[in-house]
Amino acid sequence: MKYIMGIAFILIIGLFHISNSFACHRTPANQPTCIDMEVDKDGNIHVVYIDYAPNNVFYIRSNDRGITWSSPVSIHVSNKEAKRPRIAVAKTGVIHVIWVETGKRNGRVLVNSSVDGGATWSTPVRIALTNGSTDVSTFGKSKVYAIWKSDNPPDIFFKRSNDMGMTWNRKVNLSNSPGLEEHPVVTVSQTGKIYAVWEEEGPVGVVPPGTYYVYFSLSADYGRTWSPPQHLCGSVGDFLRPQIHIDNGGHIHMVWSDNRLGVKRETFYCVSADEGTTWSSPVNVSGTAGDSLRGYVTTDSFGKVYVTWEDTTNVPKEDIFFSSSNDGGATWSNRMNISNSVIRSYRAPIGTDGMDNMYVVYEEVKKDSFSGKRMSNIFFTRSLDGGITWSQSVSLFDWRLP
Repeated sequence: MKYIMGIAFILIIGLFHISNSFACHRTPANQPTCIDMEVDKDGNIHVVYIDYAPNNVFYIRSNDRGITWSSPVSIHVSNKEAKRPRIAVAKTGVIHVIWVETGKRNGRVLVNSSVDGGATWSTPVRIALTNGSTDVSTFGKSKVYAIWKSDNPPDIFFKRSNDMGMTWNRKVNLSNSPGLEEHPVVTVSQTGKIYAVWEEEGPVGVVPPGTYYVYFSLSADYGRTWSPPQHLCGSVGDFLRPQIHIDNGGHIHMVWSDNRLGVKRETFYCVSADEGTTWSSPVNVSGTAGDSLRGYVTTDSFGKVYVTWEDTTNVPKEDIFFSSSNDGGATWSNRMNISNSVIRSYRAPIGTDGMDNMYVVYEEVKKDSFSGKRMSNIFFTRSLDGGITWSQSVSLFDWRLP
């Protein structure tokens, strides 16, 4: 009997390793979109998203590696359109969310926080007027950092809070450039140094109008002063949507997409081991037949690098692709389609927990076969073996019409 039970146990473990599947209950939603995700030090998965029916900012979480999820909690509701939510979780467990509430002239950058794991939320604090992109990060017990693209002037600005987001210092202009800027990202190292990257339009008369480069700046004094913006990773191609991640050793990992190799875009990677002073040569991570867009990057405790991106190889739909590197980004694994959907999949943030498990959420969009209306949903997948196998993706919500 023990022998039979032992065989059964081994078979069960083996099946789990191969399929890595699990059950996930669904929660009500109308049109969830514009997702962001963070995995905290305890392995809890935090997701923020917009639901346009009505214009709500919502938060959900999983405390069991994505098997079950909380009911959605409304962070903010408004008659104005909400966009671009971003989330950061402090080591104390305090959750901070930043987003833009759009307006005809000036939108509002709002920040909200929760000290009880997302069950309740404070009153949103307005820190800027803009319709541009935003991002947020944290350090220590109480420091919160926000970055955004301003409408007028069209520069990248930064603010800091020393009291968990209740009050904020004066804004600092990081770019201070005549060119247009987009898509700022901010992150913090374990030593408290703050790093920011963004897109910036190339010099007039030097590159075609609308051609963007990636710029980088850092602060070593908790955001009081910043280094002059540094142009990164060459001047070939039109750079889009940079993302950065800092590992436990202080290495800065960056991904972005550009068209330096021709008409279509590829997802590129470079790394800095000296706090951004020098950077490695760009490496093409994607190398697929289609366009590769919206890359995300993270690492595990061993320094292994993981990247996701959306890819148009299987047109007319888009898929979420994944690749990993064991040698600091010099070489990359075979590209893996981890969404494998029959409709469009896009925007796929990736994170790891303290046990080096990997989690990805992404969006899918389709049209209702009867009404023709747009429908959106959020899907989740995970890998418990370093990206070798991935669970079957599950929808966190039911498909519904707006």
